[in-house]
Amino acid sequence: MRLADLATGRLTWMELAALVRGLPPTSRLRTALDGRPAWSQTDYLLADIWDVLASANWQRGADKHTPRPGPYPRPGAAGPHRDPAERAAALEAARERSRAHRRAVEAGHLT
Repeated sequence: MRLADLATGRLTWMELAALVRGLPPTSRLRTALDGRPAWSQTDYLLADIWDVLASANWQRGADKHTPRPGPYPRPGAAGPHRDPAERAAALEAARERSRAHRRAVEAGHLT
């Protein structure tokens, strides 16, 4: 197939979109669209293995006060895969918004 097939009608925009979505995550076009190279299944598998090994080593460690290791950062992931400091800051910001909302309700500004 060629892009010129769009003009002739032999290729629809939906078919083109399906072809682009079906490209491997490491293709040049997907990298250009996403702004960074995406991870392959192998990359995710290696990160999962890293997490399991880090947790196993932490469990076998002698010091019980050592914090549990966080997961290896995945690309574009939010939530538990974020940097621990960034996650703590986001949690504190959410708590402060909750406190401010509660104060506004108690003051009668919100219902």
